[in-house]
Amino acid sequence: MENSIESLPKSNQADDLNRLFRFNGTNYKRWKQKTFFYLTLLNVAYILVEKCPKKKDTEDMTDEEKAEHETTVKKWEKDHNYCRNYLLNCLSDNLYDYYDQAHSSAKKIWKSLQQKYDTEEAGSKKYACSHYFRFQMVEIKFVTEQAHDLQMLANDVRHEGIKVDEQMEFAAIIDKLLDSWKEFGKVLRHKQKKLFIESLIMPLRVEEEHRKQDNSLDFNGTVSKVNLLTSNDNMPRTSNKKLKVKKNYNKKKSYKGQFNQRKNQGPPSEKAPNNKRNDGCYVCGKPGHIARLCNFRK
Repeated sequence: MENSIESLPKSNQADDLNRLFRFNGTNYKRWKQKTFFYLTLLNVAYILVEKCPKKKDTEDMTDEEKAEHETTVKKWEKDHNYCRNYLLNCLSDNLYDYYDQAHSSAKKIWKSLQQKYDTEEAGSKKYACSHYFRFQMVEIKFVTEQAHDLQMLANDVRHEGIKVDEQMEFAAIIDKLLDSWKEFGKVLRHKQKKLFIESLIMPLRVEEEHRKQDNSLDFNGTVSKVNLLTSNDNMPRTSNKKLKVKKNYNKKKSYKGQFNQRKNQGPPSEKAPNNKRNDGCYVCGKPGHIARLCNFRK
């Protein structure tokens, strides 16, 4: 085991040993490939294939053969212990408890997982065609991501032995676009001379990025208008109130004064000349002079 660990780069030993791919019952093939590849890097993947070397009778062996046989058995036991514990650590807690008690051999754990979950995925893939035809795009996810999901479903259909060429896959992606993308899909359908998936994904990504920018510009424009209205509302209100009150007050005062004046005047009569000098002196009551020049003033 020490030699297997030393075979890895020293800078990546701690990171690789802690990088566990935990299996929770889904995506078994992906987990299987990752785990087997890492066991190969550690030089312990042979435990899952080869049988345990049996302890032989060493009476007829030479000293060199005895030492070699003991070394082989000890190495296999160490590698088996490391391989088994690594497999268990790559399982979820529920699966860990079950397989730790059910099987003492790493090879049996590996075969048991393969018999159970590999057959389950094979059974689920029988509905791959149904999943492919019923796939519908939604608004809450990116179009490019959903196109990738549809490609994965097409691969599942191919694994079932059904041929799906690129032209059919190209047409399926365009037909399953959202309603807001229908016009863009028509342009792509008539613009492309040869229908390839690579020629479709890039325009979808560019169009999606363009729509994101348009939505962000519309949002920023709305915010700027709101800020403009808010800034007008933040102007001093006291000055506006004073102007309005003063204007209304003058109008009411002038109107009220005119009304009182007309009320006090009584019925309309002939207009008298407005000449204060003809009114006479208010001291003696005689016309012709003013009060400050009156001789009767004390």
